Amino acid sequence: MVPAQSVTARGAGLGVAVASLAVFLVVHPWGAAALRMTGNVWADQAEVPLFLFWYASAFVLAVLLGRQDPPLGLFVAYVAALGLYWPTYEGVAIVQYVMAAGLFVLAVRPLAGFGLARRALLGALILGAMLQAVYAGVQTFGYDPAWFGWISRADMKPIGSIRSTNMLAIYLAVIAPLAPPLVAVVLVGGILLSKSALGLLAVSAGLLVRYRARLGRPRWAWASLMAVVTLGVIGLLHATPQWSALARLKIWHVGIADTLSAPVFGWGLGGWAERVPPLIRALGAPGPHDTPTHAHNELVQWAHEGGLLGLLIVAIGVWWHRGLWRHPALGGAVTAAVIACLGHAPLHLATTALPIVVVYGLATAEAEA
Repeated sequence: MVPAQSVTARGAGLGVAVASLAVFLVVHPWGAAALRMTGNVWADQAEVPLFLFWYASAFVLAVLLGRQDPPLGLFVAYVAALGLYWPTYEGVAIVQYVMAAGLFVLAVRPLAGFGLARRALLGALILGAMLQAVYAGVQTFGYDPAWFGWISRADMKPIGSIRSTNMLAIYLAVIAPLAPPLVAVVLVGGILLSKSALGLLAVSAGLLVRYRARLGRPRWAWASLMAVVTLGVIGLLHATPQWSALARLKIWHVGIADTLSAPVFGWGLGGWAERVPPLIRALGAPGPHDTPTHAHNELVQWAHEGGLLGLLIVAIGVWWHRGLWRHPALGGAVTAAVIACLGHAPLHLATTALPIVVVYGLATAEAEA
């Protein structure tokens, strides 16, 4: 028998939802006129009702996500609120992008409990990564049917179909801990071809977490030490003056300093691309990437665009899901994704964001089961 208090709470929640939806249906056509009366510069834009529709949809999605994953629902709601607070076309696009990721999480989570569906999803990720690693290998021989044609090029880089060496490395690093050992070796080979120190760091940490139980504590410690030394040597061999960790530190420093001017709510969605590149150029370009439209660090960029309140939501999510890295099968992929996010912008590129979203959906669902 369902407790009376539970029935009452559900009824109250349903009543609030229905009332909110009814009010929105009445107010929605008046969106542009309401802005006109307040003097908002967007009032003459015919897209205003469409924008309001997207933001309302984002809040509905936030409620649905919040029932299963409260921190993620809170994050989506805050992103939508930022988009409303600083209304820009780029903000609308970012809200839509975040909504797409949230919908994928909603779609993936129920499949975690079905063995066949779960294996099919992970198998598809592994197959996709294998194809990218093989493609990168073909490119090292100077042939590429997609980007460069079937003409030999001495300066061709192994970029797979992703068209970026770093993003290719991150894509392979996140998926490698999910793969069987022999397949993981192939994926690590693709990362080596990309010469991405961040990719090597992420995949090393991910594989160590993935196989820590098999290694045992003493061997796990030795394996960790060897991985750190190997990464240090590789980093020295591939370090270049054009784009180094020092350049990224300079970018982060400028971005964080600008964040202090709007510490609570940040500069809004797309604020980094609008504000930071001019500041970087004013100080002198750090290298060939003199207009860094992203921070090469998801946390730094989110702090700039979402402020302290945004960081608080991330901290809540980290605490809520603090045991994900210990997941026996997916913990390594989670670890690799976190490291990649601290050194680049994999969540800003759909190609690398999608496997991270799928892993997150599966891991969070299984952790709660």
